Amino acid sequence: MESLQQARQVARSYEDALREIAPGRDRLLKFVELWQDARSRAKEWRIGPEELRRMFDEGSDSERIVALALMMERPELRDLELVLQAIGDSHSGFEQYRALMVAQQLIPSLTNPQARRLREAIEEQEGAGGIIQPRESGWKLSRSILDGISSRP
Repeated sequence: MESLQQARQVARSYEDALREIAPGRDRLLKFVELWQDARSRAKEWRIGPEELRRMFDEGSDSERIVALALMMERPELRDLELVLQAIGDSHSGFEQYRALMVAQQLIPSLTNPQARRLREAIEEQEGAGGIIQPRESGWKLSRSILDGISSRP
């Protein structure tokens, strides 16, 4: 429980700073800093799958980013359902991109039905009506994931 509180405190400290920063480059850089900070601490935090799910489901935008960073660094915490939620119902483009990064790491371990669900979630977010637009970084990553799914045995 102490580790969960530490992770949430890191997220809260960024939330406080983010309130003072207008949307734009500086805000994005603060989110990148949070992502890197959480990834660097991920292995020292003793957080289990249930705690991670709770942090993602009940937490702030920053806590959701911390949860994704934990999944990125700790394969045993990777949760397809949370990744699908962060792709399909993301709170920001930043969150969605980080979810795509985790999704890419999941590809080798997915069953065929899981891979199909991931493909469908990504395709739903691409192009008109979705957040993932051509000529943006998320598009290139989403295409790489779809290629990885297609090339599975």
